[in-house]
Amino acid sequence: MTPPRRTPPDLPATALEFLKSALAAASEPHRVVFMHAPPHLDGHYAPHAECGFRQGEPEFLDIIRRHRVELVCCAHGLAFDHHVHDGTRYVMSGGGGSGLYASYPGVLGGAPAAADRAAVFHAVQITITDRGAVAGRVLEAFAPEDGAPRITF
Repeated sequence: MTPPRRTPPDLPATALEFLKSALAAASEPHRVVFMHAPPHLDGHYAPHAECGFRQGEPEFLDIIRRHRVELVCCAHGLAFDHHVHDGTRYVMSGGGGSGLYASYPGVLGGAPAAADRAAVFHAVQITITDRGAVAGRVLEAFAPEDGAPRITF
């Protein structure tokens, strides 16, 4: 039996207004946005189109660009994903113990070269320097404790 496809989320106008006003009032030089679902990003999350929202996406991306947001952290998708779009880094970290996307390569039979998208139970450690440089690593569940992380950005 094929599981039902989830409907892509929407980003309500009230959320866009909140984001715009919060970023306009922020005095911090480096901006990070945490949210549930990522934007669609030209179909980046295929074959899981339900990961990214389309309603409100142009307005969202404009706000992110205008306020020089350097990092957007999201969940919603049942995997790890890392992507840079228009100069902003997007990190999707989802799963929460749920079944993962077997179609994302990296762990469940995928090629190691595609490890920036991985169906893996994980947590993400992100470092932001004083100058705004963003780096991260994926802490995989069940990985050997002494092993170096397979996925870094």
